[in-house]
Amino acid sequence: MVAGLGGHGEFVTDPQDLRPALERAFASGKPACVNVIIDQEPPGIRGGYDFM
Repeated sequence: MVAGLGGHGEFVTDPQDLRPALERAFASGKPACVNVIIDQEPPGIRGGYDFM
């Protein structure tokens, strides 16, 4: 969504990918959104976020 508005977007599901995602977000020089999934199997979402 944020990329469609001219910003920088990141989607992180693995903790080791968080630092590189934040570095890319800061380096972009644009408004950024880093979406970090902290629970792969939240209640109410069957199958977790593997589909993304």
